[in-house]
Amino acid sequence: MADAGEDMRAPFKARPLTEVVDSFLLTKRVSNCTPATLKVYQWWLVKLARDVPDTASLDSLAVTTFLSRLRERGLGPSSIHQAWRTLRTFTRWMLAMGLLRQNPLASLTLRTPKTLPSVPSEADVQALLRACPPNSFNGRRAPAIVLVFADTGIRQSELRHLLIEHVDLNARTIVIRAGKGQRDRVVPFSPTTARALRLWLMLHPMAYPESPMFAAKTGNPLQARNAVHLLHRLSVAAKLRR
Repeated sequence: MADAGEDMRAPFKARPLTEVVDSFLLTKRVSNCTPATLKVYQWWLVKLARDVPDTASLDSLAVTTFLSRLRERGLGPSSIHQAWRTLRTFTRWMLAMGLLRQNPLASLTLRTPKTLPSVPSEADVQALLRACPPNSFNGRRAPAIVLVFADTGIRQSELRHLLIEHVDLNARTIVIRAGKGQRDRVVPFSPTTARALRLWLMLHPMAYPESPMFAAKTGNPLQARNAVHLLHRLSVAAKLRR
């Protein structure tokens, strides 16, 4: 008969970490995790699985070594903290599924980086507007995009998926469908933004309620980086520091 203090639990059977990662991603996909979040999870966990072969090898030393290698590769604090958050979510899921006996992050801490975005000043916004090309397709679309971003603080992915029917020019509100956390929300905007949107809609190639608010000349929605590239070009033309 074993001593009362003897651990009678059978050792966990090691599973390849690549298989466990696939199962985790499938679970998150089924639970309506956003595509952007899934992409982040996959990015870091695939890298982890290259360094850690199986679940039995996933301990505090393996996690510390993994994060240290990220620093050695020149990744910044924000990227490393994103990797840390991914590992935290992944290991919690593994514990809940009975794939780990102990949390490898339990004895580890990581300082949260100061990553709050800087808010553009009124002068910066005005400089961007002055840099917009006048009397053209882009000269109507670009100011509307700048003002919607500055006025509402919506994300670029939310701007790309914004439909004309989501914008109430009379009430000066925008309905963001399935935004962060898959929740709808309503954000207000100013009369100046309303005027810019009206001017843009006069040149919109397909101004139907179900059409994207910000479209290309073909009527198709903006691609993933179009808005970012637009703001970058305007920032260079306006000689802004960022």
